Amino acid sequence: MSRISLLCVALSAILYALPAAAAQSSAERDAWMKRVVREENEVPIEIIQQLASPADARALKDLKKAVKLFDKPRPLSIAYGQFRVFRKDEELLQSTIKFLADEVEDRKVQQAQYALNALNGLMPDSHMVLMEIAQNHANDDLRARALRPLLGYFQNNQTKESLELVLDGFRLRHSGKGSDFVKAVSAYSLNDYRRLLEKRLRDRN
Repeated sequence: MSRISLLCVALSAILYALPAAAAQSSAERDAWMKRVVREENEVPIEIIQQLASPADARALKDLKKAVKLFDKPRPLSIAYGQFRVFRKDEELLQSTIKFLADEVEDRKVQQAQYALNALNGLMPDSHMVLMEIAQNHANDDLRARALRPLLGYFQNNQTKESLELVLDGFRLRHSGKGSDFVKAVSAYSLNDYRRLLEKRLRDRN
């Protein structure tokens, strides 16, 4: 058999196998989701991790469904942690950020904190929604926790609004240590923000 004939046979075999491989992959994903639905919090961690691979629209859809079935720390932490895989695709990333922001808003605090952690892992792309949470969320703890990943971002993106957010929203332990607060505030130019800082000092006194 000539080299050209061998090449044609090889290509034909590859092309013939592609639909079967895709179908098998889809079947596997269906099986993983069925286990998640059936076992919920008891589903093996490896199954949750498999949902995010490959990082495509199907994976995002499955993870969105899966996290709503969990209410225990371990599966919640693992499942929300998988959303980071979508940051390489801009469309999926924006959909992920919106979904996680809604989760922080809609779920109970015990579950919402895991969605918040996932947003933290998507910085700096998620900075706008984290600022919104830090400013307006109904829960004090979640507002303070949303500020933690923003502190470093604010050092290179200084505005009056961000300085006010640090001064008003920082809470020890939830937002960071005392040294984190000092470092964050010290990064702001005294020439640019002297009046605001002096006013806050007067208000505290």
